[in-house]
Amino acid sequence: MIREKWMSDEGYASGVKACRKMGGDTLAMKRGQLFELEVAVGNLKRGLPSPRMVAAMVGFVFGGAIVGGSLLYLEVLDTFLLGAVAGLISGLISGWVIIGYSGFPASHFDCIDSLLAQYEPVLVQAYVDLQKKVREDGGFEPLVLENWLKLESKAIDVVELERKVLVDGERPGGSKFLSKKIGQ
Repeated sequence: MIREKWMSDEGYASGVKACRKMGGDTLAMKRGQLFELEVAVGNLKRGLPSPRMVAAMVGFVFGGAIVGGSLLYLEVLDTFLLGAVAGLISGLISGWVIIGYSGFPASHFDCIDSLLAQYEPVLVQAYVDLQKKVREDGGFEPLVLENWLKLESKAIDVVELERKVLVDGERPGGSKFLSKKIGQ
């Protein structure tokens, strides 16, 4: 695929036309889904732990703190050391259960794959091109995903701007900032 074609929005106008029929709630939902995808791609780029590992760490900390603290508070255990050991053991068990049996995505790739599978694209051709590019590359490349996210977000911007002009009667140049008079 030629890089210039990938980065342009040429050929994607039909998706924007179809998107014009959507309601404002649908566009807001799409924005939310795009935000989730942006976060997942950002986490992949930064090399942060997977969603399942983050959940296991949170389960370890809170599971251990709640059990150890509760046993000490209720005076079931005599010393802080025993409470810390009980908390550590319960935290390890919590983390192990979450890693083994939770529904959280095991990797960022699984998370991105699931989010993309649930998303109904505005620019259908760009989505098809993304599928083709991922198939060719053999995986999700953050730069390719970011380019697609920009195209999709731009298409939603266009539809929202047109809706604002048609429904609210506002013009793009009719902002409060641009109409403010200073020192005249």
